[in-house]
Amino acid sequence: MIKAIIVDDELPSINIMKRLLTNSGKVQVIASFDNANGALEYLKDNIVDVIFLDIQMPNVDGLELANIITSDSTNKCKIVFVTAYNQYAIEAFEVNALDYLLKPVKRDRFNKTIDRIIEESNIKIADMKMNVKCFGKFEVSANNKIVKFRTKKAEELLALLINNEGKNVPRSRIIDYLWADFDGDKALVNLNTTLYYIRKALQDKGLDINIIFDRESYRIDTKNIICDYYMLKNYLPHSNIEDEDISNVNEILDLYTDDYLIANDYIWSISMRLSLKEKYISLLLLTVEFYYNKDEKEKAITLLKDAFSKECINDAIIYRLMELLIEEKNYSLALKYYNSYKNTLNEFGRKPNKIFNKMLTLI
Repeated sequence: MIKAIIVDDELPSINIMKRLLTNSGKVQVIASFDNANGALEYLKDNIVDVIFLDIQMPNVDGLELANIITSDSTNKCKIVFVTAYNQYAIEAFEVNALDYLLKPVKRDRFNKTIDRIIEESNIKIADMKMNVKCFGKFEVSANNKIVKFRTKKAEELLALLINNEGKNVPRSRIIDYLWADFDGDKALVNLNTTLYYIRKALQDKGLDINIIFDRESYRIDTKNIICDYYMLKNYLPHSNIEDEDISNVNEILDLYTDDYLIANDYIWSISMRLSLKEKYISLLLLTVEFYYNKDEKEKAITLLKDAFSKECINDAIIYRLMELLIEEKNYSLALKYYNSYKNTLNEFGRKPNKIFNKMLTLI
């Protein structure tokens, strides 16, 4: 496990980086600091593999701190700069930084940085995490490499077990979902063969994921699984989003790239798809109100535009988007979104909700 500390003068940035590092399954965040002096004091008595370091900080900035650290020949820790400004890149590498990440940190770019740390520090990583993407198309990866399954049934069975979050799925139900047209013996043979294909595919990628048979049921051990679906489903927002929540909420909203398993269209996933869509929309609208109350209307509008691209016939989303656009006197854009909403409804033989009639008189 990589031992890391974070140095950043902004608490939301520390929290975002801490989640990224922890969720990688390869990094233990052993401390975080909002100033250079606290980090220097810590490094006197503790061994650290890598420091994730903001550049722009008051008093002693990140570049100065990196120079102090690297000038100590006994200190072998790596430096990764994390900043919103790319003009510091050359200076960063002049102090022998291992890498340079731009805020907001992209997951793919972040994963490459983690791989570099492991390679250059020769760190052995135990219990590799399995990353699972369920929004849009089901996808499993490990160490940034996609896990490919021999059959579509193997992929679907794994998705079904993950869907149940470590709870037992009766063998009879699995057969009903995946092999309803087969007789008993043939269905069992196919189930056992499919389980073999799953285990083999995961083992080939170095993943130690346990699928347990117990009381005529199967369940998957989720301890080494990182799943976008789990993050949204298990997030419990307050009735109002607070400052300390917003970075976490935005990360969760970003995960919702499309409806749950929509590209796979498994029959058993429909009820969960609807439930997660409702939760996403509810969380999104709470976030919109957070930004609106902070007088950050542009952020609220951007969120709603993004949501409209995914849920273009949701009354609540289009109504709030039009409200904000009208408030900003952007009448033409409000009308454009309304017409898009109306035309899409027409394709389904439906008419716009009457709640829009009064709003249209304002445009």
